[in-house]
Parts: sequence; structure tokens; C-alpha cells
Amino acid sequence: MTTIDEPQEIDTGTTDLIATRRDGVLILTLNRPERRNAMTPAMIEALAAQLHVAETSELVGAVVITGAGAAFCAGGDVKSFNERGGEGGAAWCRFRTRLAAGERPAGRAARDEDQLAERGPARPGTSDGP
Repeated sequence: MTTIDEPQEIDTGTTDLIATRRDGVLILTLNRPERRNAMTPAMIEALAAQLHVAETSELVGAVVITGAGAAFCAGGDVKSFNERGGEGGAAWCRFRTRLAAGERPAGRAARDEDQLAERGPARPGTSDGP
């Protein structure tokens, strides 16, 4: 049985996205360093699926998205999209739009956000402020 302290690898369905959960934090690593982590349709689908699961999971309170290698993310893999006759470009645009919209999270993240809102702003010199 896995406890919350033990890192747990999560199958994303592609080697281009690595997911690990530990201590309530889901770490998503874009894993195409040779292409500066440019997003492919498979990566977009896997990332969207993992973010959806995280939004509703009781085991995830925060998500960190990082990139393998020297770059975080070069954006959509335009070369790959062009090789597919444009396929995948629309998925990248929809994904970016959803992230930019800042949709309200569900599950544990929403409850944590509500609790912070109820407490009010952080107060200097207390445990919830600098």
C-alpha cells in the first residue's frame, strides 16, 4: 500500500510526459528535451488528462509543471504539426486557452482555496504571513 509520503509514478500513456505524485503534489515533467519539450498532440492529451484528474482528486493539493533538460517548453511542435498537415495545432490552441482562462479547480484544491479566502489576507508576524 502506498502512503502519501512515498513518490508514486503515474502512467500517462506516453513517455513524453512523466507524472509523479508525492505529499499531495503532482509533478508533471514535459519529457522531450531534444525538442526543447515542444508539445505534441499526445503530450497535450496526456497533460490535459492529468490536470483533469488533479482537479478532482482528494490526493492532489498542488500541481507543478516542469520541463526536462535545459528548456521548460518551446510551445507547440510546429514541425510535427506541419508534418501531420496541421493536425494537433487546434488541440494546442484549445489547451493554451483553457490554461489562460484559469478555470476554477475542483476537489481538494477548491476547498483549500475556499479556506484561504475565509481566513482573509495573510497577517505579518503570524504563521500565515511573513
